[in-house]
Amino acid sequence: MTDLHANPRMHPFLKQKGYQAIAGDTRLSATEIEYLLTLQNSSQALKDFVLGRQYVDHLATAAGSQLVFKSKYRPVWRRRLLKTWYLFLYCVFYTLGFSPLLFPIFGISTPSKMPLTFIFTAALFFPAGFFMLKAGVRIARAEALVKNQHHHTQAVVLAHSPLQRGTTTS
Repeated sequence: MTDLHANPRMHPFLKQKGYQAIAGDTRLSATEIEYLLTLQNSSQALKDFVLGRQYVDHLATAAGSQLVFKSKYRPVWRRRLLKTWYLFLYCVFYTLGFSPLLFPIFGISTPSKMPLTFIFTAALFFPAGFFMLKAGVRIARAEALVKNQHHHTQAVVLAHSPLQRGTTTS
């Protein structure tokens, strides 16, 4: 950041690579990162944008809030439906991953086969459940980012003038 302020005419490639190093993601553009750095709690905003990037668009020419949901994710009901669907799938996959532990109780399998079937189902269903949970979190973080686009405010300090003290000048 010091180099950027010291050299405002920095080559665009260096500027973009520096911003990408700050964000930790090479898919982000310099304009996206510059905007995110102007927001309150900019480190969280960067993390949220990296997570929810597939759901939001950055409108660099917009005045005020520059992050909006992509057209197919704008309706609140659609995002809620997706989050509910991902949570449901997470629960299903998590339950399926642990299902071999219940097999001997219901007489489906023998206790001697339980560890091997548990390893198989856990390796198959737990990652799928994790990805479903992560997909739901991505939507939630995108929602939080779009909702909380508050910019840093600079404190304006006015010098004491005769007008402030109630006197007038003629």
